[in-house]
Amino acid sequence: ATESRVRVIEPESRVVEARPAAIDDERFQLGLYLGNLSVEDFGSDLVSGIELSYHLADSWLLQLNYGKASIDRAAFETSQRQFLSSDDRNFEYLAAVGGYRLLHGRSFFGVRNKYNTDIYALAGPEQVSFSGNDETGLVFGLSYRVVFTDWMTFNMDFREHMFKRDFIGDSKQTLNTEFRIGINALF
Repeated sequence: ATESRVRVIEPESRVVEARPAAIDDERFQLGLYLGNLSVEDFGSDLVSGIELSYHLADSWLLQLNYGKASIDRAAFETSQRQFLSSDDRNFEYLAAVGGYRLLHGRSFFGVRNKYNTDIYALAGPEQVSFSGNDETGLVFGLSYRVVFTDWMTFNMDFREHMFKRDFIGDSKQTLNTEFRIGINALF
């Protein structure tokens, strides 16, 4: 019988240490955002805005949002006459939102980078100005937040703006979808 030697190859065992973001005790967060706002019966247009958040506790936050979009003509306006003036095409909102953290975790980007992340449920009242109407409505949605450093965060939000709109003799409750990304400074 022939004896053969078996050579065992062992992998190099090296643990790479990940560096999480060091979060201090900042409670305020100021940010800018850009996104897409889909207005019911019209279309989707660029929305931009500013937000100010205050973190009450680890799981709760309060937030003020101001956003603005310039809405294009509706599909029915291209075949008929234009119903709205250029001033009435400005979609503006001011919202006071409360948020509750549903999930807390970490996201990994590359071998060495991990970031604290949170998913918040958001809801609150808002004042909406569009098509010559100033209405009180409700905004609700979800926010995915990533803490990059101890002073900077990133967020992706999906929100619904629900309000009653009176337009060309038709009064109805509308749902207007917004998707946005933002960058924020903690202080």
